[in-house]
Amino acid sequence: MEAAARGAKRGGARTIGLLPGIHKEAANPFIDIVLPTGMGQARNVLVVLAADVVVAVGGELGTLSELSLALKHDIPVVGVDTWPVEGWLEDPSIPFSQAKDPQEALRIVRQWLTSGLPPRGVRGAETT
Repeated sequence: MEAAARGAKRGGARTIGLLPGIHKEAANPFIDIVLPTGMGQARNVLVVLAADVVVAVGGELGTLSELSLALKHDIPVVGVDTWPVEGWLEDPSIPFSQAKDPQEALRIVRQWLTSGLPPRGVRGAETT
């Protein structure tokens, strides 16, 4: 998360950190708005649902959780060296793209944002 915030700051963006714990001082130095949630990994839901597009870079199980939540809610995902999703790539209704590097990921994100995002829903469940 620190690398993403650092890159955003270098690009002139304001950054928001939804922290898993309750201590504001746990935020990295590149966060402008610090929101401690006290929710642990459950805060992944907030991170994903606040996004227009999710970029998954590398990652451990938390990244897999966020990737799955995004796709479950039809939020587009760009993966860069992240979890394998071969079976999903065969379904054109799944908003997932693989990028070979961060520059390609940025091109894909820009394309999605300018061409329109898919409507959100919940795959396999009723929307609430």
